[in-house]
Amino acid sequence: MLLNRLKLNKDKTELLVISSRNLARPALSLIHVCDERVLASSRASNIGVLFDESLNMAPQVTAICKSAFYHLRKMSIIPENATLRYIYGIFKSLKTEERIIVKDQWEVAEQLVNYFTTAAVSIVGDNAICITEENHDNHGSVEALREAYLGTHFEFNRVSKAQVQKALENINPIKSCGWDPGAPPKLLKNVACGIVPSLMTLYNSCIELGRWHCAWKMGEWTPVFKKGDRQLAKNYRPITSLVTVNKTFEHMLSKQITGHYDPTLYQRMTAYRRHHSCQTTLLRLVEDWKSAVDRKELVYILSTDLSKAFDSLSHSLIVKKLEAYGIGQNSLNLLRSYFDNRLNRVKIKGVTSDWKRMVLGCPQGSSFGPLLWNLFQNDMSFHINNANLSMYADDHQMYVTGKKHDVVAQSIKIHGEKALSCVLN
Repeated sequence: MLLNRLKLNKDKTELLVISSRNLARPALSLIHVCDERVLASSRASNIGVLFDESLNMAPQVTAICKSAFYHLRKMSIIPENATLRYIYGIFKSLKTEERIIVKDQWEVAEQLVNYFTTAAVSIVGDNAICITEENHDNHGSVEALREAYLGTHFEFNRVSKAQVQKALENINPIKSCGWDPGAPPKLLKNVACGIVPSLMTLYNSCIELGRWHCAWKMGEWTPVFKKGDRQLAKNYRPITSLVTVNKTFEHMLSKQITGHYDPTLYQRMTAYRRHHSCQTTLLRLVEDWKSAVDRKELVYILSTDLSKAFDSLSHSLIVKKLEAYGIGQNSLNLLRSYFDNRLNRVKIKGVTSDWKRMVLGCPQGSSFGPLLWNLFQNDMSFHINNANLSMYADDHQMYVTGKKHDVVAQSIKIHGEKALSCVLN
C-alpha cells in the first residue's frame, strides 16, 4: 500500500555518465529506477552548473551571459520605481482548466488558490488525506529513524523574556504582515519592550498546552512566477506570508530543534543549514567528479528532482517521523497542532481569494518549512552504502564511480531505488 507517494519530476531527473576522453562511452539511453524511466543526458543542466560528459564547463559562461542579457532586456518594461509587491501582482489574465481566459482579479485569485490546494493531492492521491499516523507505524523510514535515534529525547523549552525581546528586535520591518494588517512588523519591533511579557506568556502557554494558535495557522499566498506560460496556474509557486507573531514563535522553536538535531543530520544535506550553501555543494560535487576522472574512473550521476515536494508532504507521516526522532509527546502535540486545520488564501494586487484548507505540505516561507523538510528526508542517507548522495532541498545527486560500465550502471540503479523508496513510497 502506497502511503506517501511523492513523484519524480521527469523533466528535471536525468542520468549523466562522466569519464575521461580516452575511455569508451557506453551506449546507454536510460535506466529504470523505482518504475520510472530516467533518460541519459549528454550534459548536466538541472543541478545549478552546466557541464558535459567530459566535465567541460564552457557552456556555463555562455548561459550566464544569455541569462543576464535576457533579464536586462526585460527590466525595461518594468517601471523604475516598481517594488517586488508590484512585480508579483502583475496578473492580466489566467487560463482555467477549460482553457477559458479570466481577467477579473478575484477570479484569478480563486483559480490560483484552487490549484495550489489541489495540485499536491493529484500527485500523492486522494487516499493520502485519509491516512492516519497509525498507518505509518511500520513505514520503513519511521522504523529506520527509530533505530537510529533510539534513546534520543527532545522537548521544547519555555522561552524567556530575553529570547522574545531579541526575536522582536531582529524583526525585519519591511517584511509582510501576513493576513493581519493591524500588526505590521515595524509596529511590533517599535513596541517590543511593552509587549514582551504578554507575548512570552502567550508563547509559553502554547508550549505547555501543546496547541498552536488558530490565527497563526492562517497564511496568505503570494504567487511567484517560475517559467513558461504566465497564464497557467501550474507555472506559479505559492510563497506563504504568515503573521509576525507566528513567525517570531516559529523562529525561536526552530532554533531549539536545530540546536538539538542539526549535528546528527546527514552531513551532505546542505540546504537551509549554517556554513552550507548551493556554492559549497556544487564545489564538492564537481571536485569529487574531477578526482574520479583523474583516476581514470567512470562517474554515473543520477540527478533527481521531486515534483512539488514541499506541497506534497504528508502531515501524518512527518509527525510520525518526528516521534521517531524522539520528540516528546507534549512537543509532538504542538507540532501536530501546527499542521492541523491550516488555512490559506491568495492575495494579488489587494484582492484576496476565499480561505482554503491545506491538507498536505508545509508552508514555503516559514521557519519550520525548510527545517521539517530536512528532518523528513534525512533517512534517505541510511540506505546508501557504496554510493555518494548529495541533497539540496528536493534536488538529489547520487553518484557511483568505478572502472566497468556494467558494474557502475547496476550499482547506481540499486542504490537509486533504495534511496528514493523512502520518499516515493
